[in-house]
Amino acid sequence: MERKLPSEKFKDLKDSRLFCTPSVFEEVKKSYNSNLEASVSVAKFGKPQDSTGVFGEMSELARIAYKNSDGFSHFGYGGTSGANMAIFNLIGNMFTKYDSKPHVLAARNVHQSVVEGAMNSKVPVRYVDTNFDSSSGLFLPPTVDDVLKEMNSDTKVVLITRPNYEGGCFDLERLIKELKVRDNRSFVYVDEAWGAHLAFNPNLPTSAIELGADIATQSMHKQGGGINPSNITHFGKRMKDHRNEFYNSFNVTHTTSPSYPLLASMDVTRQVMQEHGKERIETLIEYASRFRQYLSSIDGVEVMTFEKYPSIVDSDLTKVNIDVRKTGMTGGEISNLLQERYKIIPEKDEIGSLTFIMNFALNPGDIEYTADKIRGIIQEGRRDDSASSSRKNYAPLPRRVERAYESFEVQTMKKEDTPFDIKSLVGKVSGENIKCYPPGIYVVQMGEVFDKITVEYLIEQRSRDGSLHMCDHNNKYVKTVDMKK
Repeated sequence: MERKLPSEKFKDLKDSRLFCTPSVFEEVKKSYNSNLEASVSVAKFGKPQDSTGVFGEMSELARIAYKNSDGFSHFGYGGTSGANMAIFNLIGNMFTKYDSKPHVLAARNVHQSVVEGAMNSKVPVRYVDTNFDSSSGLFLPPTVDDVLKEMNSDTKVVLITRPNYEGGCFDLERLIKELKVRDNRSFVYVDEAWGAHLAFNPNLPTSAIELGADIATQSMHKQGGGINPSNITHFGKRMKDHRNEFYNSFNVTHTTSPSYPLLASMDVTRQVMQEHGKERIETLIEYASRFRQYLSSIDGVEVMTFEKYPSIVDSDLTKVNIDVRKTGMTGGEISNLLQERYKIIPEKDEIGSLTFIMNFALNPGDIEYTADKIRGIIQEGRRDDSASSSRKNYAPLPRRVERAYESFEVQTMKKEDTPFDIKSLVGKVSGENIKCYPPGIYVVQMGEVFDKITVEYLIEQRSRDGSLHMCDHNNKYVKTVDMKK
């Protein structure tokens, strides 16, 4: 028998300072009870897939707590990724009722689960022009005008990611008002993975369902106080007629054997957030403010703000983003040292930046301690600016990408391996989805045509160890398909 299980290494997390997900309430951790494990065979509890019995009671309490006044809410157990898969299955079924060629209009900064969900359900997606800031490396939301300009009579769903990974918020309120003024009946669907806490503190952006979105799905394990991979999805008044359709879609995209202790923990998460969320989030906002003050005093560190971006009208104050390019170090180098030396875990590192979330498990002393360690790492590792490539802007991305095929058309097409270089790739059609993680955004999707700007960006990202996710894990070849004749 093995003396020590590999999984015992996870115990190392106990002494870590987590500025990342999951951000879990202590009450939720203590409530997790494996003795509650059961299955749908226990008929008296009802079924979580279609919110009957006990699960219906839990969902109704959640609807009220999350301020979903006119619709219904549903707990999920596949994170927002799983919810997106179910929602796109629903959208695919809804689209069969139209005589036209309906599509979803989305911002380019959608999560990979949106792309995969649309592809698996054969839902056409059209994209608003990419809004990428090469000076900071941020994938920004579009402006409302960008969205409205791209809409037409076949746009049946508008999909927005809000907040984005760094906490910036699109002007959802204005979009919904504009659609009402124009008597546009398109459904508004918000991937609100990072917004499960928004409804519980007035100093945060207003949640999507409160603003009138038709669909809003949230990851409770991010900033919502829950355990991985807890999720809740809210449906507004106009979606009530599609309630049973959604349950069917959820059922075919999720396991039939969910964890009952996980489901029970979501009920506790809702209760704690409802009763104590306001003050606990206020504490996180205070932590973030102090953290920004400490970090701004470090030579070479710039605390990032969103004021200069017209597409961002509000932000999540529990997140802190810093630009470290003037230190001569990369975000990855700083993150690696924080983790290896001090067990401090940032949420995300980019070539020139770091993102930290204020986790519910943090203590007041963790803030100054972490800022001090960042200061020490930078002082030790600082390089001469003139010798540093990390101060340069990121490679840009094109505003619009040519599409030769729908992604789902490419799935069954013959593919070939093409060398990963500018000469070989430019003009070719991608036979795979290529993403950078973090933040989990597909830069190239199946059926899109490679241009020089995109390939140069991907080559830059390839220099970050483990950042580029593609079929060839060595990042030497790209799957391509023949162009339409």
